[in-house]
Amino acid sequence: MMGEPSFLKASPSDLEDFFKIELECFDVEAFSKQRYLELLNDPAAISIKAIVKAQTIGFAIATLERSQQGPLGTVQTLNVRPPFRRIGVGHDLMSRLETEMRQRGCYKIILQTRVGNSPAINLFTKMGYMRTRLLRNYYDAGISAYEMTKTLDKTIDTLQQPEKGHAKNQPDTTNPSP
Repeated sequence: MMGEPSFLKASPSDLEDFFKIELECFDVEAFSKQRYLELLNDPAAISIKAIVKAQTIGFAIATLERSQQGPLGTVQTLNVRPPFRRIGVGHDLMSRLETEMRQRGCYKIILQTRVGNSPAINLFTKMGYMRTRLLRNYYDAGISAYEMTKTLDKTIDTLQQPEKGHAKNQPDTTNPSP
């Protein structure tokens, strides 16, 4: 048994761990170490890490920007090391980001995910995100992405335990508009 993860606020001292996990999770669309340094040093960014037995197993980072409707949140990245996927870590990281964004007054969250990343698309769909656009050639090498959004209500959710098997790779039955 791996033990239950702890979730902590991340800091610039997490740079090396985050970058190592980034390279483990992504290839052509990986963020640069410089981009992580900028995000981890941004006082307005929300950075959360998941830890098991003193090892970082995943993290999520979101940024906020002002808009006419109020603060808008953008999920910059969600990374979970492959051995720790499909056990609720990604769901818990996203839930914590959403709670923090809600507390900061965000009315909506936007994210982008690679078109072929079915596990992520399934997770985000289950969490109430809707595909809003197809972003052609969004990533290097001509890889497209879906933009997905979620409108937040103003109530603060209590964190719930993830459902067992919530991130199983299920068929994607939604049809985005190209």
